[in-house]
Amino acid sequence: MIYSVGASDDFADRLVEFILDKYGKNPLEMAKSEIILPTRRSCIVLKEAFLRASQEKSLLLPRMTALYDMDNLDENLPPKMSVLNRTLLLAKLCLSKPNISGVDKAVMVAIGLGELLDEFYQYEADITQLHHLVQEKQFAEHWNETVEFLDIIHTYWPQILKEYGQIDEMDYKIRMIKSFAQKWQQNPPSHAIIMAGFDGAIPAVIELAKVVHSLAHGNLFLDGVDTLLSREEFKNLPPLHSQYPLKKLLDGLGVTPDQINRYGCSVTPAEKLMYEALKPAEATDTWRYIQDIDDKAVAHVTRITADNMAQEALEVALLLRQVLETPQKTAAFVTTDRALARRVSIEMKRWGIQLDDSAGTAFLQTPLGVYLSLLCRLALNSTDEHLLLSLLKHPLAADGMKPSELRFKIRATEKSTRLKKEKLIYQTRTDLSQLFKVFQGNIKTPFSNLLRIHLDIAEQLATSHDRTGIERLWNDETGQIAYAYLSELMTFSDLLGDIEPIYYPTVFELLTSALSVRPKYGMHPRLDILGPIEARFHQPDVVIVGGLNEGSFPQLPDTGPWLNRPMRLALGLPPPENKIAVSAMDFRTCFCAKEVYLTRSLKNEGTPTIASRFLSRLEAVLTATNIDWPVYNADLAGLLDKPTEYDPIVRPAPRPPLATRPQKLSATKVELWMRDPYAIYARYILKLYPLDELDSPQKQLMFGNAVHNALEQFIRTDMHCVNLDNLIHLGYNALQQEGFTNTDMAFYMPKFKEIAKWFMDHQEYRLDKIKASFVEQGGEISIDVPNGEPFTLTAKADRIDLLTDGTVEIIDYKTGSIPSIKEVKAGFAPQLPLEGYILAKNGFNELQNKYISNLTYWGLSTKEDKSKLTSLLSEKDEKNLIEEAYNGLRQLIIIFNNESTPYESCPVPEKAPKYNDYTHLSRSKEWLNGEDEEDEQ
Repeated sequence: MIYSVGASDDFADRLVEFILDKYGKNPLEMAKSEIILPTRRSCIVLKEAFLRASQEKSLLLPRMTALYDMDNLDENLPPKMSVLNRTLLLAKLCLSKPNISGVDKAVMVAIGLGELLDEFYQYEADITQLHHLVQEKQFAEHWNETVEFLDIIHTYWPQILKEYGQIDEMDYKIRMIKSFAQKWQQNPPSHAIIMAGFDGAIPAVIELAKVVHSLAHGNLFLDGVDTLLSREEFKNLPPLHSQYPLKKLLDGLGVTPDQINRYGCSVTPAEKLMYEALKPAEATDTWRYIQDIDDKAVAHVTRITADNMAQEALEVALLLRQVLETPQKTAAFVTTDRALARRVSIEMKRWGIQLDDSAGTAFLQTPLGVYLSLLCRLALNSTDEHLLLSLLKHPLAADGMKPSELRFKIRATEKSTRLKKEKLIYQTRTDLSQLFKVFQGNIKTPFSNLLRIHLDIAEQLATSHDRTGIERLWNDETGQIAYAYLSELMTFSDLLGDIEPIYYPTVFELLTSALSVRPKYGMHPRLDILGPIEARFHQPDVVIVGGLNEGSFPQLPDTGPWLNRPMRLALGLPPPENKIAVSAMDFRTCFCAKEVYLTRSLKNEGTPTIASRFLSRLEAVLTATNIDWPVYNADLAGLLDKPTEYDPIVRPAPRPPLATRPQKLSATKVELWMRDPYAIYARYILKLYPLDELDSPQKQLMFGNAVHNALEQFIRTDMHCVNLDNLIHLGYNALQQEGFTNTDMAFYMPKFKEIAKWFMDHQEYRLDKIKASFVEQGGEISIDVPNGEPFTLTAKADRIDLLTDGTVEIIDYKTGSIPSIKEVKAGFAPQLPLEGYILAKNGFNELQNKYISNLTYWGLSTKEDKSKLTSLLSEKDEKNLIEEAYNGLRQLIIIFNNESTPYESCPVPEKAPKYNDYTHLSRSKEWLNGEDEEDEQ
């Protein structure tokens, strides 16, 4: 008999009800019966359904077997070859091809070839026919290249399998299914056999279903056959229709939907709605059940639209959390979007809830996977300070001590290094050099050696004060799964032979990318994250379908890199669009659940999304029936983290005691004082110093320092020298001393040469006017102010030229932008005038009683003909500019000697410093926005 459970019914519960009704009175007969199910998870779900139905009474359960776990001991098949072994063998074959340049590409291609092989086994297609198709000129000649490459799997691979005396794992599973079909056909079993929850995607399943259907005690239990379809409609179903996967099975059995016994509840309004919504596009002009569709069809469904994926994840988490408020109520989140599923899992942890994700967690996203990946990437980039810090701060790193102690030490070292702007050096107890040596020089090394030393060093570095690295890495669930997999990889690692170490990190990550970890314990018993296929057997109280955007649900069809659509059809492979039909069937099942939430986001990583075609079809039908189906915004997500009180950030205005206020500043810091007093407060009162970025130096700042150093050395050596080559040589050395690499030098040396040429031209022009040049001259003076201690002003002049007429000119080199004269006069760029005041007051020891004839900026541009001189003084205003700068500084000192004067952050925002080390501390973006809102009000 063939039975079908409606999409609105609980498939597992109805199946259990059927079995108990038929065999429950004879426990021994029920125990002998056998149920074949699509997946292992469906077996678990069915056992739970039996437990619910038994009301915790003892039962002798039928034998439940997942399709791919069927094993006929009477069938003498060759042993299975592991997928990992196959991947490495295929990668070895790929390396023999001229268009595969590296072992990383070989492994990547091998994984794809393995997937193609499995597809051929599943659909019993003959790949050798591809060669004939191209030879018969049914396809373009360039496909000959694909055929020649694919001889790896249709010519050489069968020979290798024969040599090993093994068969592929998927081939083994398909053969085993067919052997059961043959066995039961020849010798019909006396016990009951039930196939439940299958469609006709795989030919071997159809063959097995035929046999079970023909047995005296055989039953087929199908999920969601649409009995509303007429025979004519069913006969002409297109491949994209939600019933097409079931049609292939029913066609193989020679039956139509009207010949199937519906088990359970009658057809619901939701099923009638889905019948109309998912019918072929060309049939939408005929409505059979449109008059039966009313508000009840969508009364159980709520649509929610979020602004972005983060908001959608939080909304889903809130819906799941709400379910737990009702005892015994269950819920499942169904999605194909793995990123969204991970976000939901993370959001649920705010309530201490661990979700059971049917897809598990990718190994490389687990702490152990991250740890091993960091280590092998550091081996390849031993000078990368960020990688070193990430590795040593990882919870699994211990280096022979407590992990917390190691993290404390490495953080202290990092802080010291960044304050001193030095290179990070931390000597670990674990000898990492033995790992670095193997990767240095990129000399070909056996892959097995690289893997062995990688794992050995990982264990050594993970060793703590009380536990070995082996215990810390491999003892938990993730570690045990990884250990078994990596042990297998070690067994077959010699197959890759010698490889260049540069490829090792990518190869390691590719080979472990398919490994997933599914925790056995600690999962919440009433909440699940499911893929659409796993959701077919579940019928929880609440179903949340997320990620309902095109490209996600349904996923876009992909032919893959090997075959086009006509080739797939000619070889007997299903078209890629079949996946859309499967998604439609899954959507129909989810939509017809008891309580449903459909969620999507308007943007994904900033990119606008398009609503799923299934939502669009539903809206079209509901519009035709004049049913208002509202869309709710994800407002709950916004309310969750909304503060109970709103206290806007205001501009910082600290008023420290007078005794803590600085009484000594340089001329350059006076400019900062004018532009951002808060930065002076943070640096000189709170003693907060900016930390240098590791591995991310400010190259422009370093270049400016190198230019200053080179020019200083040039003038000190011989001010009358006009040798350009000498200056360029000094510039090269200065850049090297700043830490520029050879790659950097290729970029920055031409820039320095442009500066050097312009500088040399002006130096030569000025030689007759200069009596002496003083570089990097330090000077200071004391400024008396009322009601306060004397204030010390310091300065270090880039260059002071003593001219032949007895006057002096103060020069400031600028590799960046030059301040405008307007800014100088307004007091926002007072450095040069203040240096002039210090000189006028004999603050420079080597230059006493000198008259200042000019203050000049030398704009040293890296672009040709863009360097320039900017003179600040003229005979008219030379004394006024210097005096005004002094008076302005004195007034500033007096103002800040008053304890009621705050150190505000950027009091004139448009004059804020270009580079500000304390923006994050002052939270300027927050209070600036707040001030804007106040202004609008």
